[in-house]
Amino acid sequence: MVSNRGLDEYTLQSELGHGAFGTAFLATRNHDQSRCVVKRIKMREMSKRDAIAAEREVAVMKKVQHPNIIRYYDSFVAAENMHIVMEYADGGTLYGVIRAHLPIGPIPEAQVLGYYAQLLCAVRCLHQNHILHRDLKAANVFLTQQGTVKLGDFGLSRVLASNSFAKSTVGTATQLSPELCKGKPYGTECDVWALGCLLYEMVMRRSAFKEHSLPATVMKIMRGDFSMEGHRYSRGIEELVHGCLQVGTERRWALDQLIAHPLLQPLVAEIDRQAAERALADGAVSPSQPQPTPVTSLERGGGWVRGSVEISPPVA
Repeated sequence: MVSNRGLDEYTLQSELGHGAFGTAFLATRNHDQSRCVVKRIKMREMSKRDAIAAEREVAVMKKVQHPNIIRYYDSFVAAENMHIVMEYADGGTLYGVIRAHLPIGPIPEAQVLGYYAQLLCAVRCLHQNHILHRDLKAANVFLTQQGTVKLGDFGLSRVLASNSFAKSTVGTATQLSPELCKGKPYGTECDVWALGCLLYEMVMRRSAFKEHSLPATVMKIMRGDFSMEGHRYSRGIEELVHGCLQVGTERRWALDQLIAHPLLQPLVAEIDRQAAERALADGAVSPSQPQPTPVTSLERGGGWVRGSVEISPPVA
C-alpha cells in the first residue's frame, strides 16, 4: 500500500486543516518544486476503524483518475505517521464559495451549473468503478483558482462488487438519504441524494434539511421536507433538485438522467471532450466512458439491514 519514498522528498509549509483522520499540510515536492498536499495520520492514535478508513482513502484515490477528482501521488510511513500525498487545489472549497455569497446574494446560475456538471462527471467516474463516495458535501468539493472542481476526501468511500450493496450508515447528517436514515441497504442512489443536497445548498445558500437536533434532521429527511420558495433560478434548476431529492429510490433520478438534462448535457459533453483531448495529449488511451453499473435498490431484493452508525454532525 505504501511506497519506500519518505518525508525528506517534501517540504511542509503550512497547515491547511484538521480532518477526521489526520492533519493536512500544504507542501512542496522537492525535486520539481510543485505544490501538493501531505495528509499526516498518527498511526499510534488510530483505532482499527480509522486505519481501515485511511487505507480505503489510498485505495480509492489510486483506483480512480479523473480531471475532477483529487489526484493521488504517493503514500508512505515516516516517524510512526502515515502520509498520503495528493493534488493541491488552490481555490478553496465549494463550502467557502457558498459562505462568501451569504452577504452578497445568489451564486450566478452559470457558475452553479458549471460546478455541478463537473461534480456529476466526478461522481460518474466513481460509480463506473463501483465506488460510492458516501460523504458528498460542500467541504469535500475542492476548487482551483480557474474554477475546476476537484472532488476529494474518500475516507468514507466504499468499493462495491458489481452487484453488491452497502449497509453501514455513514456520512454527514444533513446529507444522509432516507434509506440510510432507515438503516436499509443502499447503492448509488445515496450519492444522487447528496448531489441534490449540494445543488440545493448552492442555490439556497443553506442546508435543505438542517434542524436543531439530529433526530429532527433525520425526520425531516425521511419526509423529504424542503422548500425552494424564493429562489431566483430557472425552472430547470428546480427540476434537478426535486429529481435528486425524491424520498423513494424508485422515483429518484439516476445519474444518467441528471447528465442528460438540457441544462447539463452540453456542459458535460464539453468536459468529456476536454478530458479526451488531455488524455490523448498525455499519450494515454482516451477515456471510453463505459456505461455505469449502478447498484440500485431494485437489484437487492429488499430487506432491512441496520448497520453501525458513523454520522458526522452538521456543519454550523
